[in-house]
Amino acid sequence: MNPALRSKSEPVNLFLKTLLQDGGGVCLIVIGTEKLRDFIYDMPENEELAGRLLDFRLDPFSRKQAIDLIALAVSKYAESAQLKLARSITRDVYFHDRIYDGCRGSYGRCMRLIATSVIQAFEQGASSLELADFEAVFDLQFLHFNSENPFRADYQPGSVTSSSVSDLTQLSGDIDDGSSPPKTPGRKRRVKK
Repeated sequence: MNPALRSKSEPVNLFLKTLLQDGGGVCLIVIGTEKLRDFIYDMPENEELAGRLLDFRLDPFSRKQAIDLIALAVSKYAESAQLKLARSITRDVYFHDRIYDGCRGSYGRCMRLIATSVIQAFEQGASSLELADFEAVFDLQFLHFNSENPFRADYQPGSVTSSSVSDLTQLSGDIDDGSSPPKTPGRKRRVKK
């Protein structure tokens, strides 16, 4: 460490203060980095730096709010790519829960998963967006974050608040082969012989 520096954190402090000098035209927005927040506000030597920043806490969406937004995003992204929603999605009452649970409630990761799945389906020339598209993208990009892929058949939702299939149909009138009634979770009915 340079003997002219008072602490190990001083280079970071000096860099951030220089970056945030008045008139520099730089706006620093830091989201989801608690360690940086602690560095800025909890260390007395960073008092001057803390005075240059606004500490504004954003509360996360509730599960229901997030799942409603996920349902809307799936519908709108698919519509933008001119993809229909396949039956593997429209008949799965837990589909939006799968996205939410797989991304462990991280709204940003949910949106990235949706966008990447839609792009992959579009680039592969698909006419509809399938559950398998989400499974493949999750395997490629999210297993490091959550080792259990929620798009596999053995998925059990954490806390079901998903939009109903009828809500999904209202969001997107362009559903692939949605003439059959949706499957509901539970036991299969016995067929009397």
